[in-house]
Formats: sequence, C-alpha cells, structure tokens
Amino acid sequence: MNRTLMRMVLLVAMTGAGVAKAEMAYIVEVTDFLKQNSRQAMTTAELKELKKTISAESRVFAKAMELSKKEWDAAEKGEPAEKPKPGEKVEKPVMLAPTPFPASMISPRKYREMGSFTDSEKAQKKLAQIEEAEANQVAKEAKKNPNKAKAPHDTERMLAAQRAVLTVQEKIDALIKNPAAANAPAAEPAPAAAPGAAAGGAVPKK
Repeated sequence: MNRTLMRMVLLVAMTGAGVAKAEMAYIVEVTDFLKQNSRQAMTTAELKELKKTISAESRVFAKAMELSKKEWDAAEKGEPAEKPKPGEKVEKPVMLAPTPFPASMISPRKYREMGSFTDSEKAQKKLAQIEEAEANQVAKEAKKNPNKAKAPHDTERMLAAQRAVLTVQEKIDALIKNPAAANAPAAEPAPAAAPGAAAGGAVPKK
C-alpha cells in the first residue's frame, strides 16, 4: 500500500514538473512610432522584455520628441543644433522651404496581447490564420478600389515622418542610457546671424 502511494505521489510530481516547464506563448500586436501595427508570437521572456522596453521608451518619449523637434527645426533652417563656439565659422547652406516636424504622425510604441497559448506551435498557427484573414481583407479592398493611390503630399508626409522617427529613436536610446538628460533643458539652437554680419565675426563698421 505504501509503495503504491509513493508511486502515485512520484507520478503526480513528475507530471507537475512537466507542466511547469511548458512555456506559454503569446500573440502580441505592436504599434510602432508611426502607428503601424504588426503581430508576432512571443515567449513569456520575450513579452516581458518588450513590456520593459516600451515602458522605458514611454518615460522619455516626450523629451525625445522635444529634442528631435529642436534639431529638426534647426536643420530645416540651416542652423546648427547647438550654439557654435566663439569665433567658430558656420556655413549656412542654401535650403528649400522648411518641412514642419511631423509630430502628429508620431506616437509612443504600444503593445496589445491578443491571446495566450500553451506552446509556440499553437501560437504560430493562430498567428498564420490571423495574417491570412487580414491579407484576404486587404486584397478584397484593393479589388474594390483598384485605382486608389496615395496623393503625392501624403507620400511626402510619410517620408518626412519616417525620417523624423529615426531621430526620435536615436534620442530615446540616448535618454534611456542617460536618464539624467531626460530632465535637462534642451540646448537652444544658434541665433540667426544679424544682417550684414560676417560669418563667425562682428558686424563690419560702416
């Protein structure tokens, strides 16, 4: 009787250990800085790391946008992002009409859990079904509106936003590595040279 009981206890323990080792899998939808959605299957560890990363990005996002806009505006005006050193000569290039910083097109990254599964294979299978259904819907819409295309100004705005996001991501990475910088005031761009002023020098006497 005791041996039978011991065997049952051992079997339950081994079964429990096997269940504990089974790793959960998740389908997660990630919304990027340009508000575009993508989905992928993740392990528990990957989801945890994603949450940690997005949380860190969110804390410095506003500051990264502020720094990026200042740098963008200065570049569009042909001005250096920071004040030049005394006596330093700064060449101002010929610029086209400035492009406004596309702040309204950029948002913090987000994530949304769409389901959990007992293993990665089931998660991948479900993800494939979701993507297939979405692809069919896109094809259906394209068939209804075969001549639909983005207007030139929409394409230009998206290109500008993609360029801006590179700067924002760079600022976010730098701020995460140096949290103190997130609370520091942004450097003021160099003031435009006074009319008739010599580059890097004083206004000539008349």
